[in-house]
Amino acid sequence: MNRDRASTTLRAGLPLLPALLALVAMLAILPSDPAPGMTDSSSPFTDEAYNVVNARNEVLLGRWSTDDWNLHLVNGPFSPAVAGVFRLFGVGIEPARLFVTLLSCLAIALVALVSAASFGTLAGVLAGIALGGNTLMLYYGRLAYLEPMVLLFLLAGTTLLIVRPPIAGWRLGAAGGLLLGMGIATKPSAAFAAIGILAGVSLAGGIRRRATWEPVGAALAGMVAVGIGWLLLIGLPNWPAVQADLRIWAAEPPPENVGQALQRMAAYLTVNDGAIAFAFTLAIAAAAGAVVAVRRWRFLEPAHRAVVGAAVGWLVAGMGLLLIVPYRPNRYVVPMLPALALLAAVGAAHLLQAVASLRGGRAVAVIALSAGLALPGASAYAGWAATQTQRLTEAQALVEQHVGPGEAVQGELAPLFALRVPVITYISRPADGINPGNLYASGHVRWLVQRPHSAPAWWPQERPAWRAQETAGCVDWGGFERCLVHIPDR
Repeated sequence: MNRDRASTTLRAGLPLLPALLALVAMLAILPSDPAPGMTDSSSPFTDEAYNVVNARNEVLLGRWSTDDWNLHLVNGPFSPAVAGVFRLFGVGIEPARLFVTLLSCLAIALVALVSAASFGTLAGVLAGIALGGNTLMLYYGRLAYLEPMVLLFLLAGTTLLIVRPPIAGWRLGAAGGLLLGMGIATKPSAAFAAIGILAGVSLAGGIRRRATWEPVGAALAGMVAVGIGWLLLIGLPNWPAVQADLRIWAAEPPPENVGQALQRMAAYLTVNDGAIAFAFTLAIAAAAGAVVAVRRWRFLEPAHRAVVGAAVGWLVAGMGLLLIVPYRPNRYVVPMLPALALLAAVGAAHLLQAVASLRGGRAVAVIALSAGLALPGASAYAGWAATQTQRLTEAQALVEQHVGPGEAVQGELAPLFALRVPVITYISRPADGINPGNLYASGHVRWLVQRPHSAPAWWPQERPAWRAQETAGCVDWGGFERCLVHIPDR
């Protein structure tokens, strides 16, 4: 009896193993700098601080915003959550990364459990490996990015919509919609994936059936409620600051016509910031699962159809957006990965069933699929672990040594280098209207974080002080030398 109970417990907990392994792997390199060469964007060396600087302001300075940088207004629960983490563990990049890492691993565990409940324990394990072992997930999943929170909200909302066969009731649907809405509040582009999820669940369940439209309609109402709540409580009362945030975001002009849309879609095959290569084996497994689902659709249970429909809608709508916009770094693919993993579980379950009668067939299939799904990510991870650096620690120590509380620092990397010091930081982007003007005079900036021999836009107005500048030290960051420069008073 005890042996049976232990076996049942082990089997139930087995899908959690990929999440635990991913957690160990991410924690092992948590303090290290982002590995170079993963993207053409400079994002890994700037955006972590951009995402957490408002939470840091709240904890260290007592106010969310000190300038035109107000992303806490448009990234939903992310900033309040990070502020809570900073209050508990201190302000720093490592606590922020730890928080995001836990979100990522929770998503890995959830995708494995959902897949195991729908398609069997081994299929769930393989789905967890597919997500947790993916190169993009391992890379961005431990950095202070919004994408892991977005994908967790999307996955959790989807789970509530498909958790009970044939489809969840209106209460779970409404709760699922609230979660999807929170994903959109964290990053508005998630609206496309969320609408795709609802459309996919609707089509898979039969839109005319009450068991389908009732929870889907409740989910849509939940999403709208989140949007209205944000607009009334945050958006309208802070509209000028929100408009400034819109200038910070990358411009995403829609295609002018169908021809341009098709051109952009075709161009993605060759210009995708490596996203296709990084997700290739997962995409192949997902495509196989989609083919299996289409061929066996009549034999699938309603709950299984809901999983497939949600995953396909998630991908079609979410990736559809990425295919037609001009700016598409590979991190934008990260919220799509759980949908790929769910479809991969469909194919894995079919393969395991097909080889069940062969001696050792299931074991061979599990090993082969695990290797195919995890080896690319494991190989990339090994390279990051072998070459990891901690130059950010050096850069932050440089600022702590020279810049005192209450002073002001300007520069693209000012929030990152000065993250742990209670100073005002300015990211000046005059072309976007973000912190323009003479910050030496208006913002009392006396410290700059910049490349050697570069200068802020205001230097001609402060020539005597500029000529008296002194360099406190330099650090190699993101492939370029960055220096902390002091500008004395007039």
